[in-house]
Amino acid sequence: MVHGEIPAQDVFVGESGHVHGLIMAENIQIKGEVEHNLIARQTLIIKSSGRVKGDVAYDTLEIESGGSVEGKLEKHNPKKTIAQQKDIE
Repeated sequence: MVHGEIPAQDVFVGESGHVHGLIMAENIQIKGEVEHNLIARQTLIIKSSGRVKGDVAYDTLEIESGGSVEGKLEKHNPKKTIAQQKDIE
């Protein structure tokens, strides 16, 4: 389990992975669980085993059958400040 903010180029959360914190990256792929907001400046892929409990900002979004998001979906706006992105409203 990971607690805290994860800023990176690419983030992959495996099937047994559990993240409790903000993820900000160019590309994000989720097979496990995330409990917080996600900001994918390019591509967000939520696989069939993926679970997200939080708001999501993305440029390109793919959710496989069985994957889930409990939160708001919002097209990523590169003009927003990082603080605004962290508080996806």
